[in-house]
Amino acid sequence: MSVYTLEYAGKQLAAILEVSEREGSVLIRRPDGKEFELHPARSGTSGLAVEPKKLGWTSDEIVESLRRVRERGPETDSD
Repeated sequence: MSVYTLEYAGKQLAAILEVSEREGSVLIRRPDGKEFELHPARSGTSGLAVEPKKLGWTSDEIVESLRRVRERGPETDSD
């Protein structure tokens, strides 16, 4: 993790933000020795969010498919 002085950070903030984005975080050290960690904020999207895919199914086909799955009932492992 990169460490920068407060004076340098004040003059080169854009560069430090780029380093933080690349490395995950940076430390900024004040003259009194206290350190502060700077890291990119999390995006508002879930890591599980995916783009929808067009399957070409009609609403009736989707409903029928769900109906068949529900009729089978819960699946259990026989291991």
